[in-house]
Formats: sequence, C-alpha cells, structure tokens
Amino acid sequence: MKNWNEAELAAEKKKLRAQMRLARKEMTESERKSKSSQILHTLIHIPFFRDAEEIWCYVSLPDEVETDGIIRFCLEHGKRVAVPKVEDVTDEFGKTDSVLRFYRIRSLDDLAEGTFHVREPVNCEPASDPDAVMILPGLAFSFEGMRMGYGRSYYDRYLLREPHPTAALAFDYSVFPDIPHEKRDVGMEYVITETRVLYCR
Repeated sequence: MKNWNEAELAAEKKKLRAQMRLARKEMTESERKSKSSQILHTLIHIPFFRDAEEIWCYVSLPDEVETDGIIRFCLEHGKRVAVPKVEDVTDEFGKTDSVLRFYRIRSLDDLAEGTFHVREPVNCEPASDPDAVMILPGLAFSFEGMRMGYGRSYYDRYLLREPHPTAALAFDYSVFPDIPHEKRDVGMEYVITETRVLYCR
C-alpha cells in the first residue's frame, strides 16, 4: 500500500468513490441484473456460504449488486436471515451516534424504506450470532480484500466491535490490485464478482 498522509488518503478515496459512482451509472439495468444473477449463482456454491446456518445480508440499492435473490434463496433453503438497520444510540455521556444493527426477517415484506432510502427491517427481532456470514456491499475492493464503502464506516465500526466471517459482492470493474485504505478499514475474507472469487484470508 502506498504511504499517503491523511489529506492525500482522503483525496484518493474521494476520487475513487466518484469514479465508481460514475461507473455504476453507466451500467444498464439489464447488465446489472445479469451480473447480479451470475454472482448469486457463484455465491450459493461456495461452501463458506452454503454451509452457513445464518446469513446477514445487506439490502441492495438500485445500483448495487442485487441481493433480493440471495435473501429469497436463503429463506427458501432454511437459513436464518438478518439485514441491517441504521439506528441512533445515546451513550452514558449523552453523545448520540448512528450505528448498524441487524434484525432477522422472514420475508422481503418485512422491509420498508428507511435511512438513505435503503429498505430496512420493521418490527423484527434483533439478531445475534457471531458465526453468521455477513454479506457486504461496497464501492471498490482490492485483491487482498480491502473494502471502500460509502464513507460512513458503519460496517467497519460494527466488525471492529463484533467480528464475523465476511464476503463482499462486487462488479468486476470495482476490483483493483490495491485501493487507498487505513488501519481502521476491515478487510473481507471473500470478494465475489460475476467472473471470479477472491479468497483474501
């Protein structure tokens, strides 16, 4: 990894995020659906995923690798499924912060639009299982499994508190030999695209 100072690192991350958002906009809906289907087909045949009893999966936005099919597959095959929700919490000193929490769902009908227009669980029970495989989104990834998210560090902060087996879903164009990252960024065990599986640990 190149040694950037703090200002250079922030600038490089901003530049790459803009590049990835533009690439997403240029992808057609049919391309995205086709590649998402290929990623699902690959994911369900990986023992890491196939043997997991519980899957914690992000709920996709329109320009991300689609996850409705993954969630349906898990529910239809008897896996427990939890999805994330952003919630505000206040600590003992009165400081409020937004954090990620996971809730078990029984169908996609348990979701309603919430924070940042992401569909979130409504009236669902909290999930707790350190062995649950977490499926993450992201804007860019490295061959070594480093992940660049949207800049709010929800997943990184969660995984630093509560480690989980991890797999990230990505389109090929968003995977690079290296990406700008820092020590607090949490690496993935797997990065899965429409053409390959990167085992990073």
